[in-house]
Amino acid sequence: NVDNFAPLADVLVMDVDEEELKKHSHESRYSVQKFNFSSSKELFRDFNIKFSGKNDEWENFCNEIKLKYFGKYPSTSSKKYESTNPCEIVERVNTLIKTDSIVTVDTGANLCWVFQAFKRSEQIIFTAGGNSPMGYSLPAAIASAIECPDKQIISFTGDGSFQINIQELQTMFYHKLPIKLFIMNNFGYGIIKQFQDTWLEARHEASGKAYSQPDFEKIAHAYNISYRKISSPGDIVKDDLNSKEGV
Repeated sequence: NVDNFAPLADVLVMDVDEEELKKHSHESRYSVQKFNFSSSKELFRDFNIKFSGKNDEWENFCNEIKLKYFGKYPSTSSKKYESTNPCEIVERVNTLIKTDSIVTVDTGANLCWVFQAFKRSEQIIFTAGGNSPMGYSLPAAIASAIECPDKQIISFTGDGSFQINIQELQTMFYHKLPIKLFIMNNFGYGIIKQFQDTWLEARHEASGKAYSQPDFEKIAHAYNISYRKISSPGDIVKDDLNSKEGV
């Protein structure tokens, strides 16, 4: 019930989309403002946030959670298949790419891994958020590369999501776009399998069972695109990320 959300608070709603702001314009405790990226730093600097008092119980709880989970990035798939933790791959890419890179992320588990492990500095990250259409990241990377030809473009997708828009590799090749596409292989529809593990006694119907994938190396070569197999974070090198060809 949204009426019970922070009932004593004054809420400032900021959005680049004016149509979204109209949703809250009739509510008295909501003030709305169009978000302007160019003045955002000054705006947040002007906020004067005061706390009524120190909450030791909450602070201790947060510290325990941070100690337990921060930097651990548990991945059930990597444990099951004894493969590299995908978050370590994301971290490695994060340390090697340029600060003004554009990063596009798909949906499902790979989106969660990037949210967990990627420490954004000045990079622009495009996701479809809660909409989460499978196959989003490659078309988003193509659009970014065409619009910003001088930027380094990094794209993360899953082995399932990649097959939704696999044909866009031809667009990538035809326009000679230097996109670096990372296919995070979790052997099926990982986020669905996780849900099935939790609620459906690990019955991986149509997400692991009755699921298969092509040889991605052969697919890449069929589209005349370079391919690298990554078995550990050290396999990712800066020269590949900075090259003028798509990988």
